[in-house]
Amino acid sequence: MPTALLTRIRDSGPTVWRRATWLTPVAIQPVLGMLVGVTWLLLDWLPIPYPRFRVIVLLATALTTAVTVTLGALLTTSDRPGWRAFGLSLAGSGFAVLIGNTTYALFLMWPSDARM
Repeated sequence: MPTALLTRIRDSGPTVWRRATWLTPVAIQPVLGMLVGVTWLLLDWLPIPYPRFRVIVLLATALTTAVTVTLGALLTTSDRPGWRAFGLSLAGSGFAVLIGNTTYALFLMWPSDARM
């Protein structure tokens, strides 16, 4: 399955890549919304008395990335170029959130390690 999926992505035409590029600003909005929602749910419902905010951010980032990359991989297997393009942009947005929030949690929160 992964080899077939990678071959299908590699063999996508320029129309799919053009659409995926234009759809990325649209796809990242729900991904960021999901990240905020998951962070909020973890802060409210995690049964740890005083969790460190860095751990919450990293856990929410991992969950959001796993969901978006999975959905993106499922959409990429579609026969329609529009859905394939949206799957690529969704997976790319998930990876962008992973890189950005991991940088935020590990490096920018390093001195303070804020607690909530």
